[in-house]
Amino acid sequence: MIYNSGVASPRMMGLFDIAKRANVSVELRSWDMNDNLAYEHLQNMNIEVCLHSLIGFYKYVAVIDLDELIVPKVASNIPELLQSMNNGIPPNDQPHAFVF
Repeated sequence: MIYNSGVASPRMMGLFDIAKRANVSVELRSWDMNDNLAYEHLQNMNIEVCLHSLIGFYKYVAVIDLDELIVPKVASNIPELLQSMNNGIPPNDQPHAFVF
């Protein structure tokens, strides 16, 4: 699920079209927030809406800001990275979401 505030470039929209043709699930939603809140507040609202709307549908959900990059130094894949972040935390107390 991708929220578009209207600033996505034609090139970015073309990448979404390529992903869809490759059978990657892409849901593009309009994000027409005409509010004077700071950008960071709108970004946090976006993340919360995305997480809450997907609870119970998927085991893992990635919330990605497309101009950010995470490069794990030790883990070789995302499940290993997430598992390493849960080390030492009892199963019932482990977080249900990671937002980077």
